[in-house]
Amino acid sequence: MVVAPSGGSTELNVYTRGKKIKSRSFKIGSVRMLEHKDSPVIWRELEKWIKEHVKAEFGKVTAVGTGGNISKLFDLANAAKKESIEQGLVDLVNIRASQINGCAFCLDMHVKEATMHGERALRLHHITIWRESTLFTARERLALEWTETLTTLPPGGVSEALFEKARAVFSEKELSDLTVLVGIINVWNRLNGAFHSEPGSMDAVLGIANSGLS
Repeated sequence: MVVAPSGGSTELNVYTRGKKIKSRSFKIGSVRMLEHKDSPVIWRELEKWIKEHVKAEFGKVTAVGTGGNISKLFDLANAAKKESIEQGLVDLVNIRASQINGCAFCLDMHVKEATMHGERALRLHHITIWRESTLFTARERLALEWTETLTTLPPGGVSEALFEKARAVFSEKELSDLTVLVGIINVWNRLNGAFHSEPGSMDAVLGIANSGLS
């Protein structure tokens, strides 16, 4: 189950396996509740209602996210974006991991984000064929290979050969920051994949409703 505040209002939509099953309005001041300083308090009110609703609807609570943990994950993701890896590379990493994991929500979101950041449409189409494509720099190609390897995580982890290639292109801090970024998007992929979050359902909240993609 996921919950999504709708754009421009304080309405809360509750989804289970991609289908909206309930809506309710809350007077919580800001629709961006996860960024609000009082979000843990707000979340407890929402979580109580969710639990009561799910019990009434299904007889048991199958899954309810905890606002504190999600809030911390948002904080970590936002902090990671401010480190040494440039935004264009962050977008490529997020898209490639989401493609591999089959996360529809994350792929939809990050393609829209990349578009708003000025990424070329053809490059977005070429991400799945980056090895054959001539549209990516050596740095981008290494980042995509690093992302694929950490996402699929073969036996033995990253090979010495790949590590040496990556260290020739990225500084120690950059490689560390890149690795954290790959880890974060994989967590989001698994959260949204587990509960079948609906692609595009939080565009207004995430600030990507004006991407020109629909």
